[in-house]
Amino acid sequence: MDLERIERRKGLSVSEFVRDFLEPNIPVVLDAQHTASWPARNDWVTKDGNPNYARLLELYADAEVQVAECDKVYFSDQQRTTMRFADFVDKWRYAPQSHMYCKDWHFMRSNPNYQAYQPLAYLSNDWINMYYDSRPELNDDYRFCYMGGN
Repeated sequence: MDLERIERRKGLSVSEFVRDFLEPNIPVVLDAQHTASWPARNDWVTKDGNPNYARLLELYADAEVQVAECDKVYFSDQQRTTMRFADFVDKWRYAPQSHMYCKDWHFMRSNPNYQAYQPLAYLSNDWINMYYDSRPELNDDYRFCYMGGN
């Protein structure tokens, strides 16, 4: 797939999205206006575009997260370890040469009182998460977050 040729859109209506992209199975990149109202857009990033470590720690310091070590291979994937989010942030912030990133983190479960985002209208029929939301005993979802890198 030629990534340069993927259309970038703003001001896209739901009907246009369905007709022009969803039904013909064509990728599209939605511009930043689509997520401007998400709390995570303002809370997780500083005005200069860097991670807002203080706010992230305020929200998630004690969460247990899975961390991938990009420099260490384990079978066909990166080696992973589990640690407190606060410990991961210390490595991310002060030891960027460690090449670690937080992977497959179910961040919505880590702080259920904080609503980081709402699915876009185009994706509001979130059928996978509707299933898991209706089955709390499964303790699972498909709301992942990835953080880290340099």
